[in-house]
Amino acid sequence: MWAKEKIRDVMYACLILHNMILEDEGKAICQSYEGDVPRPPCTISNEQKLRNRAEIRSGDLYNALRADLVEHVWRYHSQELGSDSEEKSA
Repeated sequence: MWAKEKIRDVMYACLILHNMILEDEGKAICQSYEGDVPRPPCTISNEQKLRNRAEIRSGDLYNALRADLVEHVWRYHSQELGSDSEEKSA
């Protein structure tokens, strides 16, 4: 397995490339990048970590998040399909 630092670097590279593609396609949310913003260290108890993990893994939350994602993707692609059909009919 890779070290955590290498996985982090790969993930950052993927995110940066993804954002570059979005910007190139004109779909970027934000046109400028401020760099890393210093954040205070996270102090959370092990008990809270376990509660958060259980909440994230709960079936109800998973299903709600999945439904929200499907709705978002459907809305995005239906708008995209609508603009394609308008262009073809023009």
